[in-house]
Amino acid sequence: MHCDTSYFRSVDRVLAIAVWLIFFLSAGHADADDRYKGNLRNVLGDVKQGQIQNKLDTKKKIDNVLDGFEKLGCNGVRITLFPRGTNPNPEMFDYLYQEAKKRGFKIFANPAQHAGGQRVASRSMKTEPVKNDLKVTNILIQDVKAFSKRYRCDWINPLNEDGIDVGAFTGPQIQYIYQKLHRRVGGADLIGPCTWGIPSAIAVLKKTTIEDYISVATTHNLGHNHGSWKEFVNLAKRRRLPVWDSEVNLHKKYPDRSHRFDAALEAGVDGLVLYDAWRSFVKPHNGDLTKTGINVRQRILKNPNQPQPKPNKYEPKEGDLLFQYTAGNRFLSALADASEQQFSHCGMLVKKEGQWFVLEAAGSVKETPIKVWRGRNRDNLMHVYRLKDPMQKHIPKMLESGRKFLGRPDDFRCQMTDTKIYGPELVYKSFKRASGKELSQPVLIKQLRWKQAEAAILEAESSVPLQRKIITAEILSKSDFLQRVYSTKKENEDDSRDGS
Repeated sequence: MHCDTSYFRSVDRVLAIAVWLIFFLSAGHADADDRYKGNLRNVLGDVKQGQIQNKLDTKKKIDNVLDGFEKLGCNGVRITLFPRGTNPNPEMFDYLYQEAKKRGFKIFANPAQHAGGQRVASRSMKTEPVKNDLKVTNILIQDVKAFSKRYRCDWINPLNEDGIDVGAFTGPQIQYIYQKLHRRVGGADLIGPCTWGIPSAIAVLKKTTIEDYISVATTHNLGHNHGSWKEFVNLAKRRRLPVWDSEVNLHKKYPDRSHRFDAALEAGVDGLVLYDAWRSFVKPHNGDLTKTGINVRQRILKNPNQPQPKPNKYEPKEGDLLFQYTAGNRFLSALADASEQQFSHCGMLVKKEGQWFVLEAAGSVKETPIKVWRGRNRDNLMHVYRLKDPMQKHIPKMLESGRKFLGRPDDFRCQMTDTKIYGPELVYKSFKRASGKELSQPVLIKQLRWKQAEAAILEAESSVPLQRKIITAEILSKSDFLQRVYSTKKENEDDSRDGS
């Protein structure tokens, strides 16, 4: 069954030009990890070929590989999104996933092999034609959603080395796939396009608006197109997207060119996926690093000779900004729901008599024990952002400024006056008065998706104040002055495979 390409061209692009997206979707989730050199924030060990070839077939091998990834300095693992019914060892797949999560590794999943999205759409490890075929395109979307319900990941890409136009999919198809999966993959961030080469990834970004739906711009550089990095990075940075090379190694294919690993670092990428790391950089029989693994460790870590912290272990620090979703302020939570935002509230971490509290505006400006604060949050999640190094000096004055508001009532009308204070406003004003700078710029209510929140707004107002400036938690979380240092995501309590 084939369909007219006009079907895909009918994808609504209003979101692409809506002003609120500039603030809510542009910065992505480039979690910060200051153990790494340069711009690196995420380094993932890859196990896909081990799973595809069923070489990681015992718990001992898996434990050894994860031990090796910790020694290597990885903070994440890339796993396989198999076409339905083709996983050769579901038991060991589940064990690796569960153990990686227990250890605090972040998880990235994308399809098996070259033309991986095409294989998922075909429900086979073989590739079948998919171009302009709505039925199989929807199979891909359906099966990626099912996978994301069974395996809660930090990042998912529905494609892997899938071409555009001359390849398996057309631009409108790729646009359609990302749009339909946006915010529908179990809380994971969509990233992409993960094409075979940088020129192909550039073509995807130019011919689609998938940057409206992704949080990281990714590509392989298998063609050693080192000179194309600059254009790809510039395309990503126009939407403030972090950039990953989603498949690197230290194999020097051409004597007159750098290998892909060094080319990526020279391009200033924010993340690396270490291809075939389970056997190329780690010895699966004992968990030791190979010579190549030791080489990589030296290249990525600031202090390669020191023991590395466990992945994703949060070490609290005064001045950290904690974000959550809570319905405490109806005005803000309605706007957050309308705009499909993660956060509606935030506060500042402070320490008193050896105990941690959150300085927040909730009912009134107060210092709330962190356990109480976290217990109010939807799904008991916690997301922590930290001021980058140049801004750290402002933390003492920021907290001092925030405490001057203690006792002020919560502002359920979000008017940004000092008489009453609402959650994000407290953080915004405390930082601004300490540093003279804005974490992020407020926006007018008319720039948000206020229409869907109109009923809640009218509970506090006689009419919607479209010209009122407002600062939201989501906008603050996108600040260039912040880096995310920790996040938790609730595991799926339903253990069914949902047909995948």
